[in-house]
Amino acid sequence: MAIPRDTHETATIALTILRIIQTRDQYGGTVLDRIRDARNGQPSAIRYDSDKITASGTSDPTATAALRPDNAARDQHDLEQNLAMARRHLDRALAIVNTYTPRPPNALERQRMADVNEPHCESCARTEVANGIPRWEPPLTQERSTVGDRLPEPLWLCRWCYDHAAQTGVKPTTEELDQHHSGARVRCPHPRTEPLFPE
Repeated sequence: MAIPRDTHETATIALTILRIIQTRDQYGGTVLDRIRDARNGQPSAIRYDSDKITASGTSDPTATAALRPDNAARDQHDLEQNLAMARRHLDRALAIVNTYTPRPPNALERQRMADVNEPHCESCARTEVANGIPRWEPPLTQERSTVGDRLPEPLWLCRWCYDHAAQTGVKPTTEELDQHHSGARVRCPHPRTEPLFPE
């Protein structure tokens, strides 16, 4: 996979550019200063040229600057555009990796997980909200339930898992739970049975 290598090389190039544009020469100028000074119409670009009499007539520094291609202006524009584009692409890449980065549990989740005896959905607890932190969801019923003898053993189940067991006769799979908790469409492979109201 090229992602780690490309990320490292991108970071190296970005840091190199940053170092170069922040480095000052012996006169205190930076690369950006030198680009600006090289643009047409800037004092150093026209070398303080004054009107001169030549064999073809009088030279006009302003007209000469206007007609000459402004390579420095083009380079400055390209530099700005490329860096802005790189920033947009990196912002999008960061958003993608953040989507799949486990978040730390919030205060309520930490408090609930501290009390392992507190009733919680034992089906949802098979998934995690963060690395090593099981998901905590409140149970629908006061006691563990077999959902009308549909399950082989009584469990504390949240509303969603209870309804799933009532409609299918089984607990949801961890894949279904991940889809449900991420807000995605749940692809349930289980056949439906008759719905059952909570005990």
